[in-house]
Amino acid sequence: MKIELEEKDINAIAQAIINELKPIIAHGQSKDEKYSEFLDTSDVAAYLNLSPSGVSKMVRERKLPCFKIGGKVRMFRKRDIDQWLNSFKFDPLQLPSETEKKKKKRDNQALD
Repeated sequence: MKIELEEKDINAIAQAIINELKPIIAHGQSKDEKYSEFLDTSDVAAYLNLSPSGVSKMVRERKLPCFKIGGKVRMFRKRDIDQWLNSFKFDPLQLPSETEKKKKKRDNQALD
């Protein structure tokens, strides 16, 4: 089956594609990413490599940021989860070197 299109139809299709892609390109995210701003418990579990029950436990212990819809359904904002993860980052340059650890241990043993 062969379909022949006129130039104006081809231009209209091209313009529709451009209009659809402009917002995606401008924001640097795919169309799927735009809708994945909110995650459910199973999404967060997969994202954090945890079990859904592990995520639920962390929510009960108020260790993981979330909100409820209708009092029952837990939802998570991906950016909140990312911020939570980033809160655990540390600067390796601020960690004591192995030599400093050994010296401190030696000094502590000398005091005993």
